[in-house]
Amino acid sequence: MSRKPCGMVRHIIAAGLRIPEVVILTAGVETDMLLAAGVVDRVRTFYFGLEAFGMGPGQRCGADMIEETESSLIFGLQAAAQGQPFHAVALHHCRALLKVRTDIQTITCPYEGDEFVALPPIAPDLAIIHAWRCDRRGNAEFGGTLAADRLLAAAARKTIVTCEEVVDDLAATGGRADLIAPQTSAVVHLPNGAWPTGCAPLYRPDWAGLRDYAQLDPGAVPTWLERHPLSTKG
Repeated sequence: MSRKPCGMVRHIIAAGLRIPEVVILTAGVETDMLLAAGVVDRVRTFYFGLEAFGMGPGQRCGADMIEETESSLIFGLQAAAQGQPFHAVALHHCRALLKVRTDIQTITCPYEGDEFVALPPIAPDLAIIHAWRCDRRGNAEFGGTLAADRLLAAAARKTIVTCEEVVDDLAATGGRADLIAPQTSAVVHLPNGAWPTGCAPLYRPDWAGLRDYAQLDPGAVPTWLERHPLSTKG
């Protein structure tokens, strides 16, 4: 419930774009909105839900899911970031995953003869990250937890950062560059762009709003979004 790029998701929905696959470690309200709008074909994740609120209206519609573990997602992104054809993991770490993922192959170590799982690289075409503030060169300060957003940006071919605030020079404000300019393809000023999740240090998650969203019927999601318009600044 922190720094989810809900504002950009809503613009994607409004533009009528289609997304073949969403890659996300913990899928929440942002992914649920996409499913409720019918604009995403499948979701690759190790968790999907609205935490204590259970399943959202989009998830209740059903989705084509690609099962991952937290480790397999991280290792897949690392393989993409490092230009590797796969990431080798000890077999005993992936026995459960192999039962549900017939596309994952095993390999034999040429030195010791042990069997490993060859996790394929995960290279998103586009990473979308929400940050507290950015400067005009593309340096971004996330605020709060970093999650795996830096790794996501390293693995993706392009990265868009939406942000609450735009400053001329992040360093001059005493900010810390959690993502540096060469990793950023574009900066979008999108105040309140994480709502209804939170964006430290500016605002906390809107728990009442998240509760209301979780209780919606799928067909009621567009009306709910209209009642909560995005800021037009930026």
